Amino acid sequence: MDTHDRFARLLILVCWLTSLAESLAQPAIISTSPAQMATGIRTTDSVVFTFSKTMNTAPTVTFAVFQDSSLQPNNPSFLLPVARSWSMSNTVLTCTPNSAFPTNKTITWSVVGSDLAGNSLRVTNPAILPGGWFTTGSVSEGSQAQPLILSMVPRNFGPVASPTAPIVFTFNKPMNPSVTAAVFIDANAPVPPFYGVLPTLSVWSAGNTVITCTPIQGYPFPADRTITWSMSGTDLPGHLLMGQAGVFAPRSSSPNTNDTTSFMLSETCMYDQATAGGATLDPVATYVFGVTALVASNSPASNVSLTLPDSSVAELWGDSLVPKSFFRTEGITAPASFDATFPSGNYVFNLHGTTPTERVTLNFPSGLIQPNAPHVNNLAAAQAVNPALPFLLSWDPFQGAGTTDIVTVTVGDHPVFTSVPPGGGPGTLNGTSTSVLIPAGTFQPNGHYDAFITFERFKYTNNSTNSTVVIRATITRFILTTTTSTSTYVVSGVGVRTNRFGFTITGSSGQVIVVEACTNLASPAWFPVRTNTLTGGSSYFSDPEWTNYRGRFYRLRSP
Repeated sequence: MDTHDRFARLLILVCWLTSLAESLAQPAIISTSPAQMATGIRTTDSVVFTFSKTMNTAPTVTFAVFQDSSLQPNNPSFLLPVARSWSMSNTVLTCTPNSAFPTNKTITWSVVGSDLAGNSLRVTNPAILPGGWFTTGSVSEGSQAQPLILSMVPRNFGPVASPTAPIVFTFNKPMNPSVTAAVFIDANAPVPPFYGVLPTLSVWSAGNTVITCTPIQGYPFPADRTITWSMSGTDLPGHLLMGQAGVFAPRSSSPNTNDTTSFMLSETCMYDQATAGGATLDPVATYVFGVTALVASNSPASNVSLTLPDSSVAELWGDSLVPKSFFRTEGITAPASFDATFPSGNYVFNLHGTTPTERVTLNFPSGLIQPNAPHVNNLAAAQAVNPALPFLLSWDPFQGAGTTDIVTVTVGDHPVFTSVPPGGGPGTLNGTSTSVLIPAGTFQPNGHYDAFITFERFKYTNNSTNSTVVIRATITRFILTTTTSTSTYVVSGVGVRTNRFGFTITGSSGQVIVVEACTNLASPAWFPVRTNTLTGGSSYFSDPEWTNYRGRFYRLRSP
């Protein structure tokens, strides 16, 4: 594995740490159907819970319990069994009674669970708790549950074996085949004449709960392109299928295999900066321990666990979108508890399914010092960015850092801006960096963007079969705000001052202006003299070499 490849892998992990910062909020139940304390509910109706985040759908982790409140707990009929089904996004849980709920009874329910990061359900609204009740009526037929896509083959956002492979959707209830259909679009196709629409043959089965969409002969899905899909329709009673869409990518050939297994341990400290003063510890996601294992595709390992220095064992979670990928995150708010739970020392990855069980030891060295909290030193300017102009974001130094350490900046979802160049390598900010220039046109006017600066130290090793990295990172989150788009600036005070020719440039705070000069307007050869950052909205330019020329002309431009 060459240096560039190692660096690219490491930067992927850096971006993963930044995205982790947004994933640590506790999930909540944001709606229930039927509503809390509803009455007259039909006894065969499904109960639907919608969550604010993607949940861990393991049956022993996230589940709902229903009880007949008129009975004692020791009564065999006290607990009411239900069949669980999850939406494809794992944000909607549908619970259908195995047999009808009892009529004219108060049914109590409670939900326990956690998201993929291990954050447990929280209370966000007194009217929508992780527990509640409804009352059934005397009607025992019909279903008011919203139709949902339970599963898709291939996985949503995943690869497809070939351009002619069928796409199969499974619903939680019988659908109306006359009005329910999928549309597939080549996202890279030119708009005319067919707007990228890809024709398929649809066949219903399993009582109109499964639809199989096969590319029509002669019109395969384009290989190695992004295909978007959307599904619309209703169930038999006419309830709408809402918000069902995604993407996949057909392959032109068998996927490449990786013959190296990668392991990562990370300890991350989270801060927030809301004022020009110092950043403060995030009250929710203060300290985060992260683990990832990307197992070689030719390895028989089926799951991975981690043995901690105190000999306790934690199971890693499988990533449904990335085969042979396993991860786990744990958040703790108290520093003493965090250090005690995840101390420096040896961590052992156990690859289950190998014979004998393969074990890889990764040492988290005590000498890998936690970075100081990044501090934006031009926050006022960062909260009044003119999107039509380049913006220079700056921060205080990464203490004790060198060129082997890393600084990353990400702004907005997806993200809108990242300091990490495509593929990593040249252009990456090292630990001595204290600013980054964000190009003009990156942001929309009058917008608010979550922004993150990460300081990171790491230790990387690799051999012919394994690569390992341990990371200590500190992340500061702040809000970047844009104003109305304008690219004007004003020059004033032109003249000689202290034996130097100069002038004042006034514009938006943080705006970057390049002053260029030439000596002949008839045949101009412009060259840059100085780059000026309008700190506080203005900057004074002076030319110490103006006396070396009989005449000199100046012009201003954005970089």
